[in-house]
Amino acid sequence: MIAVMRTKAQAQKVSELTGCKVLLDEGKPTRKVSLTGDFEQYRDALESVSVLFQLCDDTGEKVPTGWTVTGASFEVEWPKDPQVASGIRSHFGARRFAFNWALTKVKSDMEAKKENSDHKSTPWTLEALPKQSNQGKNGIAPWWGDNSKEAYASGIADLVQALSNWSSSKHGKRKGRNVGFPQFKSKRKDVGRCFR
Repeated sequence: MIAVMRTKAQAQKVSELTGCKVLLDEGKPTRKVSLTGDFEQYRDALESVSVLFQLCDDTGEKVPTGWTVTGASFEVEWPKDPQVASGIRSHFGARRFAFNWALTKVKSDMEAKKENSDHKSTPWTLEALPKQSNQGKNGIAPWWGDNSKEAYASGIADLVQALSNWSSSKHGKRKGRNVGFPQFKSKRKDVGRCFR
């Protein structure tokens, strides 16, 4: 099976995480990674790099049971069933929790760096922050399995974007009004959404 990533850098990262080889074209790396064995053993590694990838068989044909993720933003009618509504609110809360957890981690690293310049901080990336949360998820949020992992990933993705906007604004690389440092999300004020 072949995983086709969006960029060559993503393919290289998948290769490093899985131990599988990046396919070459005339001696140059491509966006394709050759996966050996069952896809499920690689799913977490691929999705930690990007949820936007294609699956192909060894001949390069798209796998009929594969999937492609596309994004859309739409509003739906709120469900009348209280149990369904509660489940949706739980996903909203999972996204907010992940955002706040990651922001706490970033602030903690910033404070530790002030006290000790040798402190190794977690990078503000979509690879590093989710990896950090996954390593301690049972201690951080023992109920994590109640919600989609994409809800948590969405919260961290929101923070990574907010940090990027703040940094770009601070260094004069962003047009428009100044962007402040991200703030914690509250249940009362946060817009309910759960997927990026």
